[in-house]
Amino acid sequence: WDLTVVPVLWAFACAAMVDAASRGIHGAFGAVLDNRVLRYLGRISYGIYLYHLPVYWALSSLQQRLDLPIAGDGPTKFVLGSALAIAVAALSWHGFEQPINRLKQRRPFA
Repeated sequence: WDLTVVPVLWAFACAAMVDAASRGIHGAFGAVLDNRVLRYLGRISYGIYLYHLPVYWALSSLQQRLDLPIAGDGPTKFVLGSALAIAVAALSWHGFEQPINRLKQRRPFA
C-alpha cells in the first residue's frame, strides 16, 4: 500500500460510519451504542477531551509530591486518570454546560 492512500481510506471509513450513525444503527451494535452509560459518556465527551490532560498533569504532580505508589504511566494511572477526567467532565456538564444550554430555550435562535 502506498502510505498516502491509508489516510484517505480511513477518512472514507469514518465518513461511512458517521453516515450510518446519522441514519440509525440497528442490531446488536446499535443496542450497544444505545446503552445509557455510553450515551451519557457521549454527552460529556467534550468535557472528557477538554479536561483529560490537566487531570493527568495534576495526577502526575500529586504523585511526585506525595510519593504515591502509582506505577509510572501504567494501567493503574490510566484507570485512575480516566475516572477523574470523567468525574471532572460530569461536574462541568451538570454545573456549567447544561445550565448554559438551558438558556437556549429562553432565547430562541432567529
